[in-house]
Amino acid sequence: MKSGSAFLPWVTLGLLVAVSDATADFPSFSLSPDLNVTAAQLAGLDKQFRQIEAMEASYGPYDHRLKEALKGMGFQLKSVSDYRAAREAYKRALHISRVNEGLYNGGQIDIVEKLIECDVAMSNWNQVDEHYGYLEHLYRRLYQEDDPRLEKGLQKIVAWHIDAMNINVDGKQIEHLRAANKLFKLRLRVAELTLSAEDPMFDFLKRNIAASEYYLFRASDLNREMERQSEKNKRDRYFATLD
Repeated sequence: MKSGSAFLPWVTLGLLVAVSDATADFPSFSLSPDLNVTAAQLAGLDKQFRQIEAMEASYGPYDHRLKEALKGMGFQLKSVSDYRAAREAYKRALHISRVNEGLYNGGQIDIVEKLIECDVAMSNWNQVDEHYGYLEHLYRRLYQEDDPRLEKGLQKIVAWHIDAMNINVDGKQIEHLRAANKLFKLRLRVAELTLSAEDPMFDFLKRNIAASEYYLFRASDLNREMERQSEKNKRDRYFATLD
């Protein structure tokens, strides 16, 4: 998803979906039985898991050092396309991050993005949407509106809503359109505090705000009522010419 891509409502785009297949039993993470995993990959996974077991035994299940070990485990599991097991590793890493670094810390961002990759691969669109909602909440808690890092995060989130709307991955096009409109407006406020008045980003954001509001109006009950009334007036004028 590219943050600078043009805003094109309801344009169907190609969607690459990785399939979560599944070989070999794997303690705790349970590798799916049909995965094409080489002996070397399986040995690497086993070594990583034994290291995590040893760390848990020595330091406890919430020790801060487990976060990076679990992220490494998630990466290896993702590399063999076991997205379900990778997702569980990343979820544990996220929990440990929150326990040790606070409920809202920047170290969570990378983990949540990895969770998004896993859920996209499994077409778990509701979970993907929830992750992006959490990312938005996280960015807004971490950064003020005069911080360019907020804009960087919002770009990724609004790109998800536009792509989800264009592809219609979850049947919630209007909800994604509303979310995109809200985020474009927030990005405009951030731009006013962080960019020079000549920056082309202002034109980009204003055009997308106008476009999203236009399509929101087109989808509204008011517009549908106006269209019905217009059709009625046309019929009335037509029959009036027959009298």
